[in-house]
Amino acid sequence: LNQIYMMCHPEVLLCIYKTVEDVLSYIKNKHISSLVIGPGLEVSKSNKEFIKTILFSSQLPVILDASGITCFNNDINILSKNINSKLILTPHLGEFARLLNININEIKHLTQKRDILNSLVKHTNITFVLKGYNTIVANKNNFYVNNTGTPAMATAGSGDVLSGIIATFISIRDIDIFEAIRFAVFVHGLAGEYTEYKHGPVGIMASDIANNVRFIIKQLMYNKKLVYRIHINIKKQYFL
Repeated sequence: LNQIYMMCHPEVLLCIYKTVEDVLSYIKNKHISSLVIGPGLEVSKSNKEFIKTILFSSQLPVILDASGITCFNNDINILSKNINSKLILTPHLGEFARLLNININEIKHLTQKRDILNSLVKHTNITFVLKGYNTIVANKNNFYVNNTGTPAMATAGSGDVLSGIIATFISIRDIDIFEAIRFAVFVHGLAGEYTEYKHGPVGIMASDIANNVRFIIKQLMYNKKLVYRIHINIKKQYFL
């Protein structure tokens, strides 16, 4: 299966590991600059211990997503401890509610999200990316509410694409991590808007969004008017 995947995507490098030491060795030898842990991962006690070892053994930025977050349901205190890694959590509302063991109805409104996040980040170095309508990026010093994106992006794998963009942007040398994450969320939303602009709101896949990220970055550099026009048209369609 691994060989088939590499034949289809020759740019992908695979690391087959048996122990957490194998992963840490790979990180060191390949000079890895950021990690995403969670998408496709089995939720288990052993994987929870695996993640904890990575967080306490590495100083890299780590994006914890999907099942990586679920491994710590109702146990966020472990993640709030003085870990070595720069930790970024990227839950959607359901994952966030389960992580904190609260009812999802308690975090449906922006003011509710703001209050809970402000309380969480006050005494921790974690950066939260609370995904959904108006994705929020928050840490102890900053709070950002994003306004790009479209309901058509609510498709399997869209959040994984965001984690990949974040991992890429925070790997840029000397960049402020919060600003990199904020820009990643902004670009991800614009890529979703452009995907809907091209294909309509039905049947969008995560790979469609990923394929449009580089186009959006190019337009932000050279043709901001196009990006702005698409953004305004998408917002008018849903909210006016």
